[in-house]
Amino acid sequence: MKIVGALMICCLLSFEQQASTQILYFDYKSNILDKNTANYLAKLATYTHELRKTNSFLLVNGGNAFFPSEIAKYDQGHHMIVLFNMMKVDVMALNNRDLIYGSDSLRKLAPLANFPILSSDLVYKKDLTPVDGITQLFAKKLNGKTIVFASILANTKLIEPPQKERPAVTKNIFDKSHENILEQLRTADSSVLLTPRSDTVDADYARLFDFGIANAQQIENAKTRDLIPFFASQKGEFVLSIWIDNEGKLTYEQVNISQQKKSSQVLRYINRYQNHLDSLLNVTLAKLNVPLSTKLHDIRTAENQFGNVIADAMRLVLKVDVALINGGAIRGDRIYPENYELTSLDIHNELAFHHKVNVLKITGNQLYQVMENALSKIGTIDGRFLHISGIKVKYDKTKQVGKRVISIDMNGNSIAANQIISVAVTDYMTNQGDEYTMLPPRYQVPNIGSKLLTEIVVEHLNKIKVIDASKSKRLIAK
Repeated sequence: MKIVGALMICCLLSFEQQASTQILYFDYKSNILDKNTANYLAKLATYTHELRKTNSFLLVNGGNAFFPSEIAKYDQGHHMIVLFNMMKVDVMALNNRDLIYGSDSLRKLAPLANFPILSSDLVYKKDLTPVDGITQLFAKKLNGKTIVFASILANTKLIEPPQKERPAVTKNIFDKSHENILEQLRTADSSVLLTPRSDTVDADYARLFDFGIANAQQIENAKTRDLIPFFASQKGEFVLSIWIDNEGKLTYEQVNISQQKKSSQVLRYINRYQNHLDSLLNVTLAKLNVPLSTKLHDIRTAENQFGNVIADAMRLVLKVDVALINGGAIRGDRIYPENYELTSLDIHNELAFHHKVNVLKITGNQLYQVMENALSKIGTIDGRFLHISGIKVKYDKTKQVGKRVISIDMNGNSIAANQIISVAVTDYMTNQGDEYTMLPPRYQVPNIGSKLLTEIVVEHLNKIKVIDASKSKRLIAK
């Protein structure tokens, strides 16, 4: 099947489109406290409300709806379920960030949704049955045609405590042992694959579907069926519109909804949360004596003053030798001017993931491996880049990956390979996020910090009151 992209140049439907099946797709809209996200959802609600007066369609959310979000730290995503009910979403596909609280929270949220929550490969390890409340396939009849949706999490790793019925992401959900699933795909008029990572889609999986939607770059593989790329982080306000005609031919277009009126119902709902959190978190913590940046490029490519502040807070509050924070944990993407008064709400927005901080005992050799991984993609914008406290690292970025670290000093002395060091890191890193596989797993470490990263930083800033965060040359390039 060949996909044909098109520009929307008018709002009128052709005769062929009126006889076709339409899918509207959006994703990555979790932080409703962000003005741009709130406005987008309010405009999408208006657009779909008006479209329903003349056309039947399916409104599909591709996931990452719960995190990162400050509100989700309190209700684990319940607010988005209510909002999607309000918007009449037809199906939501789970994405990796929607699993941050594990399967227990999903089991609680699923009955509250007026739509199925979809994940084809999230199953119990014991018997490969789907997690309670989660739908493996979603079938819908529209304009006399049956459309079946599947969703895969690909290489997502779950952060859950050990338990007998621990869920896992399986790689064989579409093999011959699951004939009931294959039969539904075969008999459907159209089958759609939703996936967070098009570059991890197995070619054998992709061949089972008429087309797919991916919120990453388009897969380049002539052996697979087509995957439509949808860049949710693009500038502007777009929704993906897909048409399937009666012969199964498919076209798609990025529909600009920026000129739509904002739904007052959606904005009232969001404003309730905004006002409540403002009353709780709009408390001044510390004044800035220097400007700070958390822009994506600044936080993921080089030593950064804000990153140093976070790492220092972890080391000083937890009283450890070393603290490490990955640039991907800092999400604000903004610039704070000199004399700005940093609030608790700012910190919660910057550290939007619900990270806990773990205290580990590692060797000097492991610390070298950690820093090699941190510097493995230096020169590109990558979330694995580390901000450090308690050590100075000299490196040579011209060397091959794995041999870039020249030395690591702590208190003026070189760290020995067998030296034991106490280090504070987030649970994301101890769960091997960003390929930090050299760190001990979270549930195999006897001394685990119990504080949230946000709590640690707020405690530190409340104590120091003033931030004079000049660069201290912690990462030294040769």
